[in-house]
Amino acid sequence: MRQLRYEGWIHHLGRHAVACFLTRGGCYIDWERGAEVFEEWLIDHEAACNIGNWQWLACAAFYAQFYRCYSPVVFPQKWDKNGDFVRHFVPELKDYPAKYIYEPWKAPVVDQKKAGCFIRGDGTQHAEEGGVQVYPKPMFDFNERRTICIEAIKSAYRVNLYGNNPKVVDGTWRSLFSDSGEGPTEGNSMVDAAMSENKQRITTDVDTVDGDMGIDEDEGGAADRGGENRGGDAEGNKRKRGRGKEQVTLDGLFEKKKKKVKR
Repeated sequence: MRQLRYEGWIHHLGRHAVACFLTRGGCYIDWERGAEVFEEWLIDHEAACNIGNWQWLACAAFYAQFYRCYSPVVFPQKWDKNGDFVRHFVPELKDYPAKYIYEPWKAPVVDQKKAGCFIRGDGTQHAEEGGVQVYPKPMFDFNERRTICIEAIKSAYRVNLYGNNPKVVDGTWRSLFSDSGEGPTEGNSMVDAAMSENKQRITTDVDTVDGDMGIDEDEGGAADRGGENRGGDAEGNKRKRGRGKEQVTLDGLFEKKKKKVKR
């Protein structure tokens, strides 16, 4: 984000990482807010591309591979082991050992002091403490919050409602989701509600979708090697890789996969 503000540009994989972090990765902030910031700061902003990609990465539209979510730790470790990018744009951490550059909060206090920067607080404290710089701790556990989101989206796929469904229109969709889930849900568990409301439970095998669903080679390779499934669901490891596949929408996914109906 500092690069974006200083230079008005970031690599497309960086944009993807930002989108995942802001939406599905843990902040749970609406994609429209991120799109607004990109519109304001990107020198190469183009409305359709910006809005479409934010919807895509937020899984609000187009993108069925909800289990793909870039990790801010594992992904960059694969491409910049020494953390030169971080050292340039986050100079507070420039003297940290490569071992801790992506997880500085894990460094022993003695190493933090030697690097000239303590990892403390939430960013509201003084910039220096006893002559040593201070950089905030993580806002949350990324892996934990990403997993919560992945499981919630899986439940939504299994409920399989569309925007024109009466339950969506009148708000009774809430009864199809578990009380334990985060967000404005209430009522019975998803499974019980689906059984009683629909007289049947439709399960769709989302785990074995073939192909990369339109992911280009650079992005697909980055995803594979970036470990974005770490700490989350394992769906991404169960798919067969393939090129030349069309982008799969939600409609296409459910039309092409064989549905198993338990009566």
